[in-house]
Amino acid sequence: MNIDESSTTGNAEVVDTVFTELGHDFNSRQFCDTVRIVNRDQLSIARLRGSRNNHVGHDSIRRLYLNLILANGLFHSQLHIAFGTLETHWGNPSLGQNDPGSLSFHDTVLNRKPIILSSLPPYRTCCELVLVSLYARLEVITKSRLEDYGKKVTFCQLEIDATAILDRFASGSVVDKLCTEHGTTEAGTLPAGDMVYENAILMLRDGLIMQEFSDAIKCGNSGRIILSLQTLALYYCGSGRTKYAYEILVLCHNLKHVWPKPLRDIVIKNWLVNPTGHADGFVPVDLLQEHMNLWIKVNSTLGDKQGTKHHEPDLTNDISELMKVLHTHQVYTPIIGRTIDGDKALVRNVLVAGLHGLKKPLKEYNKLFERLRTRRKVMPLILDGWQGVPEQQLIMSDSTVYGQPESMVDADVDVSIPEDVTGSDEEMALEAFFALEEKDHELIWE
Repeated sequence: MNIDESSTTGNAEVVDTVFTELGHDFNSRQFCDTVRIVNRDQLSIARLRGSRNNHVGHDSIRRLYLNLILANGLFHSQLHIAFGTLETHWGNPSLGQNDPGSLSFHDTVLNRKPIILSSLPPYRTCCELVLVSLYARLEVITKSRLEDYGKKVTFCQLEIDATAILDRFASGSVVDKLCTEHGTTEAGTLPAGDMVYENAILMLRDGLIMQEFSDAIKCGNSGRIILSLQTLALYYCGSGRTKYAYEILVLCHNLKHVWPKPLRDIVIKNWLVNPTGHADGFVPVDLLQEHMNLWIKVNSTLGDKQGTKHHEPDLTNDISELMKVLHTHQVYTPIIGRTIDGDKALVRNVLVAGLHGLKKPLKEYNKLFERLRTRRKVMPLILDGWQGVPEQQLIMSDSTVYGQPESMVDADVDVSIPEDVTGSDEEMALEAFFALEEKDHELIWE
């Protein structure tokens, strides 16, 4: 397809072309009455939804794609977790060993190419740096190699050790306590807290969030994916990726409140594929699409023979080198009064920042939701050739369904974040945020 996808019109044209190639008739009643699931990247989904919202109440169902279920591809979500983690914990490269827990210092220790945040390298480069740093941190904390530990540990002992590590080395409560000590330091006295240790805790926590989401996808566990998405909504918002945060909130809202169970089951059973058939061989459908695009380009040009000797690089030496750095600089040993100079001294707690940044977007979305809800009840100016269709049989979008059962979301209830959620403690913030979901029909995300 020779179509420019850099505009809203181009994205709509791609969808039309795909359905045309599949032999669908846009003017048929059957096409508009059948739900079509579309998995694409955030920008494409946002453009399709924006086009639909701008013309709802004026054009026909076919022209608005109201029968399309728009779902954000999970691979593109993985991309921005890696990019967000790299940017959040990159630090100031000029500080060098004065900020021994930063990813910029680790990149220098490993003698890799310099990374410029304004022009990030490919996903694989960013992801590999974050994961190598994460594995080295875990081995320093556990004081043993993960491979040796995994051979002898029992599941009960693993659960105990994992809980202990999270409570001590990946807890927002510890960071909150140390940050509070910074503000109580009197002039002329030694500074309180430990900036290096605080940043190291947040890096380990964010790295584990990234690893958990990747592992959930790899093993095909949709339940773990949904739980991870709820945390990632805050993560994206706090790391400045507000558009991805919006799409994840829309997806979580649809899964919990809007889509009926049969449709929800279809979505979560088809957002992953396993092309190899291996137990841990699942990949997101949008990643499979990227692979297909790659092989189409490779096989249609010269030099398509890639060989059979490619394999994953051995990162053992890299992990060992970072372990020496972390141990030498006592990154995971609290040292009261240790500070980092510069503007990027303290790493941002993205989960707490994300919670505090959601209130205004949710309020604006509620207004949009109500306006679209009203406009979708209006008879469109352009019809598809049939009239007198019962209202409950009309196919609406993934955010508004006519004749939906009582268990669906009640759009008349507004969302509100409790005013008392103002502390910087991560656990309290997350608990208050997800407590909203316990009340039926209170969340009005799309």
